Amino acid sequence: MKGNIMPTKSALLLASIALAIGGLTSACSKSGGDQGAQAAAAPQVPVAQVVVRELAPSAEFNGSLSAPQSVELRPRVSGAIVSVHVPEGVLVRKGQLLFRIDPRPFQVALDQAQAQLRQAQASATLAESNFTRSEQLVATGAISRKTYDDALAQRNAARAQVQAGSAAVAAARLDLSFTQVTAPVGGRVDRVPSDLLARRPDIRAVEHTLRAANANIGAARSAFFPTISLTGSAGTASASLDDLFSSGSGAWSFMPRITLPLPIFGGSALRANLDRADVQKRIEIANYEKAIQSAFRDVADGLAGKGTLDAQIRSETQRVDASRNAYRLAEQRLNSGEDDNLALLDAQRTLYGSQQALVRSKLVRLSNLINLYKALGGGWTEFTTPPDDPLAR
Repeated sequence: MKGNIMPTKSALLLASIALAIGGLTSACSKSGGDQGAQAAAAPQVPVAQVVVRELAPSAEFNGSLSAPQSVELRPRVSGAIVSVHVPEGVLVRKGQLLFRIDPRPFQVALDQAQAQLRQAQASATLAESNFTRSEQLVATGAISRKTYDDALAQRNAARAQVQAGSAAVAAARLDLSFTQVTAPVGGRVDRVPSDLLARRPDIRAVEHTLRAANANIGAARSAFFPTISLTGSAGTASASLDDLFSSGSGAWSFMPRITLPLPIFGGSALRANLDRADVQKRIEIANYEKAIQSAFRDVADGLAGKGTLDAQIRSETQRVDASRNAYRLAEQRLNSGEDDNLALLDAQRTLYGSQQALVRSKLVRLSNLINLYKALGGGWTEFTTPPDDPLAR
């Protein structure tokens, strides 16, 4: 029995310890559960009421406006601008005067051409009077046929001089009209920046030359090309433009005010040699573009002289016919013993002179037509080298 009691007490002791541990565990679990419940509690968040309504869609875009048509104005004659009639930013209509070039040199040229025309007209009037008188005298036999032919040749030569003078007056008057630069289209006048001068063909040619030496064009332009405005707020020359030429000789006096971080010439000379052919081609294109600038003036000059050159050639042709008749008559009189050899030489000299004048007039007309075809871009034939030509390889 004793042996059985000891296990019973031990069992009771173990049960008591188990109950104590269970109570402690329950207390810990309850304390941990309270802390977890506090940690899992949701925070206080403000809530706004949802309003349902229709909203118009909107969008924002960035953009810029540009003119649908732009015209770059270039005068057809060279000279100093004496007045600017429209400021930048204003609307102009087609044909409105924009600026005026100094017309005095062209007015002097027109006055000179008109004076020469009046002199030619006076000579033509005298030659016409002499021819009329010679025509009456030759009918009565008072003068020889040679004298009559000489009077006829002088009259035709005077008429040709009048036609040439008229053409010169028309060309001079056309140049004078070019001093009034008007708007070719209606639109708004834009400010002219100095960067526009970088588009000049001569400046482009110089830049291509610099590229041939592997130069830094951006550095060179920044150093030697000023950033100014060619026009001021009132449309006249800006102060910065006036300060460019400080001396009376008009020499370029602008000096760069910055220090270039990079040298203008840099890089390899081998690359310049490789690109030299392409650069030379671009230089020729720039020179060609510069030549095109005078196309409109060539067309205007050609059209101005076209109407008078034909009449001048007709007069010169009549003069040659009259001189040829006079030479034949002098030759007949020499053969018959009525005149000496001096009269024949004089008639021959007159004939040669009239023929040379006719050739010169025809040459002027052909040159005028050639210039007109060149200005209009027509009348050219392209010749290609045959493929089997050894020079083409």
